[in-house]
Amino acid sequence: MGENYINGILVFILIVVLIFLFVDFADAYDYFMRKKKKKQKKINKRKRRNHGGK
Repeated sequence: MGENYINGILVFILIVVLIFLFVDFADAYDYFMRKKKKKQKKINKRKRRNHGGK
Protein backbone atom coordinates (compact mmCIF):
# COMPACT_ATOMS: atom_id res chain seq x y z
CA MET A 1 0.00 0.00 0.00
CA GLY A 2 2.91 2.37 0.70
CA GLU A 3 4.18 2.29 -2.89
CA ASN A 4 0.73 2.94 -4.35
CA TYR A 5 0.33 5.93 -2.01
CA ILE A 6 3.65 7.43 -3.19
CA ASN A 7 2.74 6.83 -6.85
CA GLY A 8 -0.62 8.54 -6.29
CA ILE A 9 1.09 11.61 -4.83
CA LEU A 10 3.56 11.77 -7.75
CA VAL A 11 0.75 11.52 -10.32
CA PHE A 12 -1.23 14.21 -8.46
CA ILE A 13 1.78 16.56 -8.41
CA LEU A 14 2.39 15.92 -12.12
CA ILE A 15 -1.24 16.75 -12.97
CA VAL A 16 -1.15 19.95 -10.87
CA VAL A 17 2.10 21.07 -12.56
CA LEU A 18 0.64 20.37 -16.02
CA ILE A 19 -2.51 22.35 -15.17
CA PHE A 20 -0.43 25.32 -13.97
CA LEU A 21 1.72 25.18 -17.12
CA PHE A 22 -1.39 25.01 -19.33
CA VAL A 23 -3.03 27.95 -17.51
CA ASP A 24 0.16 30.01 -17.86
CA PHE A 25 0.35 29.14 -21.56
CA ALA A 26 -3.33 29.99 -22.10
CA ASP A 27 -2.88 33.39 -20.38
CA ALA A 28 0.24 34.15 -22.41
CA TYR A 29 -1.50 33.06 -25.65
CA ASP A 30 -4.57 35.20 -24.82
CA TYR A 31 -2.32 38.20 -24.09
CA PHE A 32 -0.40 37.65 -27.34
CA MET A 33 -3.62 37.33 -29.38
CA ARG A 34 -4.98 40.57 -27.87
CA LYS A 35 -1.78 42.37 -28.89
CA LYS A 36 -2.08 40.94 -32.41
CA LYS A 37 -5.74 42.03 -32.68
CA LYS A 38 -4.85 45.57 -31.58
CA LYS A 39 -2.15 45.72 -34.28
CA GLN A 40 -4.61 44.43 -36.91
CA LYS A 41 -7.20 47.08 -35.91
CA LYS A 42 -4.62 49.85 -36.35
CA ILE A 43 -3.67 48.47 -39.78
CA ASN A 44 -7.36 48.30 -40.80
CA LYS A 45 -7.92 51.93 -39.76
CA ARG A 46 -4.96 53.01 -41.90
CA LYS A 47 -6.33 51.08 -44.88
CA ARG A 48 -9.75 52.73 -44.49
CA ARG A 49 -8.16 56.18 -44.46
CA ASN A 50 -6.15 55.38 -47.57
CA HIS A 51 -9.26 54.16 -49.45
CA GLY A 52 -11.40 57.14 -48.47
CA GLY A 53 -13.48 55.32 -45.81
CA LYS A 54 -14.60 52.33 -47.88
